[in-house]
Amino acid sequence: MKPARAVDCTHRYTLIFSNSEMKVIIDESCTGCSLCPQICPEVFQMGDDGFAKVIVRELPETCIESARDAEETCPVCAIAIIE
Repeated sequence: MKPARAVDCTHRYTLIFSNSEMKVIIDESCTGCSLCPQICPEVFQMGDDGFAKVIVRELPETCIESARDAEETCPVCAIAIIE
């Protein structure tokens, strides 16, 4: 079981990636901690600006679980996966 987050995750998201079934979004609260690309490098990468970005056009089914782990691990709730 993962620990509960102690931050407010009710902020607005900016769409970064979508396909017909799922959307992966990273909002402007990203702090550049680099946890998401460590957890799911097939979907996330650190950009030249020091912040995370989504690097795939379609979310592979094999990456859904690790992408959700990245979403749940983000310390500032900057990632959301919406079906």
